[in-house]
This record gives sequence, structure tokens and C-alpha cells, in this order.
Amino acid sequence: MHGLRLLIADDDEEFAELLAQRLTRLGAEVTCCGDAGACLRQFRADAPNAVIVDGHLPGNDGLWLARQLQASRPDIPLLMLSGNSDQSFMAAASEEGISRFLLKPCSFAEIEAAVREAARPTQLSAHHATAKIEASIGGV
Repeated sequence: MHGLRLLIADDDEEFAELLAQRLTRLGAEVTCCGDAGACLRQFRADAPNAVIVDGHLPGNDGLWLARQLQASRPDIPLLMLSGNSDQSFMAAASEEGISRFLLKPCSFAEIEAAVREAARPTQLSAHHATAKIEASIGGV
């Protein structure tokens, strides 16, 4: 996860901080936000590689946030954590661009695995771009 910039939008500050600490120990740079508006502002300022979104946030919910994030960057991996097991909610999350839906309660290990999976294409793309730059510099 080294080099991964991750944004977490969750109003449960204690949970978000614990998750951030675990992901930071694995090499990710993590920023936490407690509501959708703050997350959207942080997203625009930091350009993270992936976002973890709580399904129910104060103010605008996680589906609204996912819609906004996808409109800004359709390629951004979005993971949703939610206690809502309603099939229509899960389908709506998928329609809004959520690439992985995890039902709460879930383990930190499950979240870490989902983040690794979501980050894989991003890290490969970054590695490929770096290799192309190094090759072009070496070929000059």
C-alpha cells in the first residue's frame, strides 16, 4: 500500500481513526472526514487514489457522495461500508460507482483486503507510468 493516498468518509470518528492507523501502518497515506461535504472538499484538494465511504453520513449520504466523486473522477475506486443490507440500497450503491460494498460489521482484515484489491490497478498504473518516464529519460 506504499504510496496509496486514501480518503475515509465516516462519521464514526473512533472507527475511522482506528482504520486509518491500521492502513497507515501498511504504508497508505490516510485522511479522514466526518461528513460528505468535508470529504468532497478534501477529495478535490488531495486527489486520493481510493475512497472509503460510509453509507450513512450526516447531511448528504454516502450515495450522494459517491455520485459526486464519480462525476469528478469516474476511475476512482470507491468502497462503501454500511450496515444497510437492503438489496435496493446495495443496487443503488453499485449504480453510483461503488466498486466494493462491505456490510458492517466487518473486520479490519476484510477492509484491508478490499483496499488492496481496489488499489491494485492504481498502483500498477503508477508503476507503469514511472517505468515509462524512467525509460524515456534513459533513452535521451
